[in-house]
Amino acid sequence: MYPFNLVDDPWLRLRRAETGEITEMGIADALLNADSYGELVVDLPTQFPAIMRQVLLPIVLDALGSPADLSQWVRRFSKGRFDEQEQDALGAYLETHRQRFDLFDSAAPFGQVAGMRTSKGETKGSALLVATAATGNNVPLFASRTEGDPLPLTPTEAVRWLVHAHCWDTAAIKTGVVGDPKAKGGKTTGNPTGPLGQLGVVMPIGRTLYDTLLLNLPIGVGGWLGTPQWTRMSGPEWEMRAANGLLDLWTWQSRRIRLVPEETDEGPRVTRVIVAAGDRLSYVPDREPHTAWRANKPTAKPGKKTASSPVRPLRHTPGKAIWRGLHALLAVSGNEPVEGFQTSVLLAQLGGLAAEGLFDESYPLRVETFGMLYGNQSAVVEDVLHDRTPLPVAALRADTEVHEFVLDAVDQAEQLAQAVNRLSDDLRRAAGLDLIPWDKAQRPGERVLHALDPSVRRLLHGLQGNTDTDVMCRARNAWESTAVRATMRVADSVYAAVSESVFAGRENKTDNGTTMPPFGLGRAFLAFYSRVDSTLPSAQQERRKATSSTISRRPSMKRRYWDRLNDDGGWLPVDPTTNKLLGAPPGEDLALMRAGLAVRACELWEMCRFYTFKVNDEEARRGQVSREQEAEHAALGLYGLHQQSKRTSMHRAGVGLGVALRRLRDHGKFSADAVNVKVTAAATTTDPDALLLRLRGLVDLLRTIDQPLDYDRLMWLIYDWHREDRRRLARRRWALEYQVWNQQRGGDAPADPETDAAVPAEAKAS
Repeated sequence: MYPFNLVDDPWLRLRRAETGEITEMGIADALLNADSYGELVVDLPTQFPAIMRQVLLPIVLDALGSPADLSQWVRRFSKGRFDEQEQDALGAYLETHRQRFDLFDSAAPFGQVAGMRTSKGETKGSALLVATAATGNNVPLFASRTEGDPLPLTPTEAVRWLVHAHCWDTAAIKTGVVGDPKAKGGKTTGNPTGPLGQLGVVMPIGRTLYDTLLLNLPIGVGGWLGTPQWTRMSGPEWEMRAANGLLDLWTWQSRRIRLVPEETDEGPRVTRVIVAAGDRLSYVPDREPHTAWRANKPTAKPGKKTASSPVRPLRHTPGKAIWRGLHALLAVSGNEPVEGFQTSVLLAQLGGLAAEGLFDESYPLRVETFGMLYGNQSAVVEDVLHDRTPLPVAALRADTEVHEFVLDAVDQAEQLAQAVNRLSDDLRRAAGLDLIPWDKAQRPGERVLHALDPSVRRLLHGLQGNTDTDVMCRARNAWESTAVRATMRVADSVYAAVSESVFAGRENKTDNGTTMPPFGLGRAFLAFYSRVDSTLPSAQQERRKATSSTISRRPSMKRRYWDRLNDDGGWLPVDPTTNKLLGAPPGEDLALMRAGLAVRACELWEMCRFYTFKVNDEEARRGQVSREQEAEHAALGLYGLHQQSKRTSMHRAGVGLGVALRRLRDHGKFSADAVNVKVTAAATTTDPDALLLRLRGLVDLLRTIDQPLDYDRLMWLIYDWHREDRRRLARRRWALEYQVWNQQRGGDAPADPETDAAVPAEAKAS
C-alpha cells in the first residue's frame, strides 16, 4: 500500500518557540520535544482541538496516566518538559501501537474501517471531509471550486481532515455501507453532528506545546480513563452509547470513514472517501473538560421528564467575542453553577491550583474558544467560530480583586452598548422614525462593543501578574476613561445619522393608545449621559470632556466689548489690564452694533475697533475674514440690540442661550407654544445667516423681559454653526439647556445652571 505512519512521518505543523519557524513532524518528535515548540499550526482553527483530542492528549494520558492530585500535576508542570522516564514511556507506548497509527494500513488504518464499501461500490470526492470545500449542500459563498472538481489531499492534509470529521462533521443523511444493519435504502438518517459540534469548546493554552498538554490534562480521572480508539477494532456497525471514559470520549469515532488513496506523479493522494454513520453519544458527560456549562432550568410542568443532568454544554454565540462570555468562564466558586453558569473543568482546576498557591498568577495564560455554526438542519457549515484572549490567572479565583474587576469591565461594556441602543431609540423616536428591531438589524451598541474589544484584551493582558492595589486602581481609571471615549464616539455617530431637524421631538403613541409628550433632543442626551455616568461613575469628568466643545480658538487681542462687569455684577469702570475707561456701553456704540446686523464683518469699518481677534494677514490679502471675526461681528450686533436702553448688563457669564430661552418660555409674557416654535425654528436651521435672522427675533424677546445671556458662549455657538459636526454639538448643548427640567424642584420649574441642578455640566460649559 502507501506507507504513511503518523508516529514518524511529518504531518503536524508546529512553530518553534525560539525562532518562530514552522516545522512539520510526526507524533514522536512533537511529544518528545514538546517543550521546544509553541503553537500547533492548522489549516482551520477547529482542527486544533480535533488533533489535540483525537491524537496528542490521549497518547499522553494513556501512556503517562492522569495526575492523581494537585501536587502531582504541579510537579509535572513545573518541569517544563517530559523527563527521561516519561520520554521512555511515551516512546514505548508509540512503538506498541505503531501499526494502529498507519494511515493506509490494509487491516486497521488509523481512524478508519478497513475495506468498508457501499453495496454499489460507490465513493465520494475527498471534499466531503473538508469543512470549507464545496460538496453536496455544503457550498461556501464565492467558492472557487465545485463539487465536480477533484480535491486531491496529501496524506498530511487527509489525516488532519480525518480527525476533524470525527469531531465536527455535519449531521443529517450519511452513506449506508455493507455491514451496517441500521442502513436502509443505501443511507442512514438522524445522524447528529460530531461531538464537538454540540459544545462550545474552551481550551487553556500555554507558552509551549508541553504546557498546553499539561493545562489540558484533568486531575484525578484515573478511575474514568477508558480506552482510546486505536486499542480496539471498529467495523461498519455502530451504536448509541455513553463514553466509557475520557480516552474514549476524546477519540470518539462519530463516523465510519475510509480514505481511498491513489498514486499520482506527485505521490499518493486521497481523492475519494466513504463517510458513513458512526457511534452516537447518548449524552455529553458532565466530566467533559473542554466546555463551559449552563444550568438546566427545572421543569415546571407536571409529568414532564426532567433533564438528566443539572447542567448542559454552553455553546458559543456567533459574533460574540470571547471576553463577553467571561461570566461563564469565570464561574468558579464551588461546584454549583454560578448565576446559571459553570466554568470548564480545566479552568476550575487552574483556579484551584492558584488558590492553593501552586500555580504562578503571573503565568501568561491564554484561552481559546472553538465552535461550528451549522445551518439547514445542521447539514451544512455556515461559519467557524474561533477566538482567543489573555486571561489573568488571578481572575479564576472568585475571592480576588482581579476577578471582580474583569467581570465589572464586561458588565460595563454591555451596559454602555445598551445605553447607546437606548439613545438610538430615543433619537429615532424624536425624529418620528421606527425603532431598529433588536433581532433584525445591527444595533449601534454592537459598534461600542467592537470599539472596546481591543481595549478589553489589552486590559486582560495587562492584569496578568499585576495584583497590586495601586496598579488595579490605575487600570480601572484607564479602562473607564477609554470606555467612555469610545462610547461617546459611537454616540456622536448615532446622532450624526439622524436629521438636523431633530430638536423638539414628536408626540408618540404608546401601545395602549395614550400619547406620550415629545421626547426632544435634550432629554434623549440627558438620559444617555445619566446611563453612562451611572455605569462609569469615576469617568464622569472624562465623559464631560468628550462631550464639550473643543473648537480651536484664536487668541484675542483684548477684552471683548461686552465683558465689562465686576465680580458684583456692576459695571467695571476701568479695564484693569489696559486702564481704559469702561462703564456702561455708550448708546452710539450700541447703535453702531445694531447697524452691523445688516452687513458682514469688516464691511462697517467703524465697528473694527470692537473686534478682538487678530487679523489673519493671508485671509485679509484675499479679502476674507476669519470665522471667529464673523461670529464676533454677529454677536456684537445681537448685543447692541439686546443692551439697547438697559441699565444693567445683558451679558451674564454662564447663562447659555438655551437657559435664557427657557426662562423666556416660562416667564408667562409670551405663549410657551409660540416660544417653542421660534426656538425650534432657530435651532434647526443649517445656515449661519438664517440662524442670525432667527436669533434677532429671539434676542428682541429676551430684551423685553430683561433676560441676560452669555455672549461669549453665543459667539462660539454662531462660530460652530458654519460646520455640520460642530453645529450638531452646539445644537445638542442648546437642547440640553432648553429642554431639561429641574426634577429636584418638581413640576416644570426650570433648572438654573447656577444651582447645579438637573442641567448637566456640559450644558453649562463654554
